[in-house]
Amino acid sequence: MKLKPKKFRAYWSNDFYNPGTRRVSARYFSVERSYSTDDIAAIGALAVGDTWKSQHYGCAHTVTRMV
Repeated sequence: MKLKPKKFRAYWSNDFYNPGTRRVSARYFSVERSYSTDDIAAIGALAVGDTWKSQHYGCAHTVTRMV
């Protein structure tokens, strides 16, 4: 059985330079994109339907696991 790669819906509020909602893979979240290793681990551990809130931006930046 082949596992589906994790997919996420990431949201950035109008407080960000490039606001909006986008579908991204787990590879999107990296230190190069200013995510801490703790953020990356927490996002990677999300169950389908669970949402992560940025510790720095709260509801202004969230990530929900879709698959």
